[in-house]
Amino acid sequence: MFNKNKSSKREHFIDTDMCVRGIAIDKNDHIVVGLTERDVFFDSTYPQIGSVTLISQEKTVNKLHGDDVVQYPARIAVNNTGAVAVSDWIALCVKIFKKNKTVGFFDGKINGFRHFLPRGICSTNDGSFIIVDTSSNCLHWITEDGNLQRTVESKGEMGEPYSVTVDNHDGIWIGTKDGRIVQLCI
Repeated sequence: MFNKNKSSKREHFIDTDMCVRGIAIDKNDHIVVGLTERDVFFDSTYPQIGSVTLISQEKTVNKLHGDDVVQYPARIAVNNTGAVAVSDWIALCVKIFKKNKTVGFFDGKINGFRHFLPRGICSTNDGSFIIVDTSSNCLHWITEDGNLQRTVESKGEMGEPYSVTVDNHDGIWIGTKDGRIVQLCI
């Protein structure tokens, strides 16, 4: 944690027994983290149970879902209504929670995507989520209830997307597999 008033001073915030894979900040400055077992990766055959947890500024910890719902919460995004989207790298889907209840799910199958590998994820200024699908090199926009709004295929300069974020002016920034940062104009 970097102190807002003393940006050059680092402060230790909290310890966890698990590995923090995904991290986001909600509109109330709570930290939302995806936790996995330490030293276990998504391609392991060992059964895993992950969790998505909200940590307040007062360092209270609250789990955001029931047990056995999330296996490997590798990337996290929180939208403007408080919905938390999780890119689960074992289940190969995106799960969305709001007020400790599952409100959305996206795995691409209902929309005809036979192979779906969700990696990067972010929220947009209107409350939707953008998912990087490394299987098809696409970006998928979904609503907080998991419905597909649109898909943008990777072409030309976009390369192979791996991570994504949206700035305050609705600019979409993509991190590519080969290490470039590209702004997408649509």
